[in-house]
Amino acid sequence: MSKFNIEGKKKKLAEMLANPTEYKTDKEIYKSLGISHDTFYRWLREYPEICKYAGDLIDKYTNKELGVVWAALIQQCKKGNVAAIRLFFELKGKHKQQIDVSGSLSANISANNPFADLTTEELRKLINE
Repeated sequence: MSKFNIEGKKKKLAEMLANPTEYKTDKEIYKSLGISHDTFYRWLREYPEICKYAGDLIDKYTNKELGVVWAALIQQCKKGNVAAIRLFFELKGKHKQQIDVSGSLSANISANNPFADLTTEELRKLINE
């Protein structure tokens, strides 16, 4: 028994929304389910468990691919892709980006970046250690 209290077309709707191989528009989804535009959007509003179930499925799909994604990121790092190297360090909590925000609300967020002065070659050496 599922921890989500949905079945039938509502369950199928969640599965279609979450499936990474489904590249359908909302209209294509509700037409294939045999429901109207209004029913489609009413269900999404009135049955939060549809989106919760879809989110749970998305987590399962993406968790299965984490190893492949990490391997691809590390390969890019080893090839010297600086953006991949920075992403690697950000994901590992070793690099923080400085962001300046201005406008009607103003903030200056800065972080200590121990790698800011390293060259690309030095970053590559760190990756390979």
